[in-house]
Amino acid sequence: MIRAWLHKIGEPEEDHCLVIDKCKRDHEALIYFLKWAGKDEE
Repeated sequence: MIRAWLHKIGEPEEDHCLVIDKCKRDHEALIYFLKWAGKDEE
């Protein structure tokens, strides 16, 4: 879900791993990115 959202907003692919790794290490970051990624679903 987060990776698809990053593609949709035009985030450079080289940054996708940085975001995913941050989400794996930081639960608050995961919640933040899931919140934003989920807004596109509404």
